Amino acid sequence: MKLCASSFFLPNQFQEEISNLGKGLMVELFGGKSNDSSESLRHNIFTKKVTSAETFVTPERLPPKSHTTICHSQRVLYRIMVWMGMAKNTSKCARSGR
Repeated sequence: MKLCASSFFLPNQFQEEISNLGKGLMVELFGGKSNDSSESLRHNIFTKKVTSAETFVTPERLPPKSHTTICHSQRVLYRIMVWMGMAKNTSKCARSGR
């Protein structure tokens, strides 16, 4: 996890690298294995919660979808680069704040 986080401070990171690191970090945060995809982890957690739930399963307790994680990772990179004074061309996702 520390290696993933430190990668966000390196200049000239490709958006695809940051997206993959972010997806891997999110899977790790939600207790998945390194070979799990965010979609499969989301499905597995949802299935476990539904089978054991006594009430409604709230979506905020599930891992975010892959695209959401990618946008979040790119926003984090953009904010770090702005903070360090190194902001350059970034994705629309990162600049939009959504």
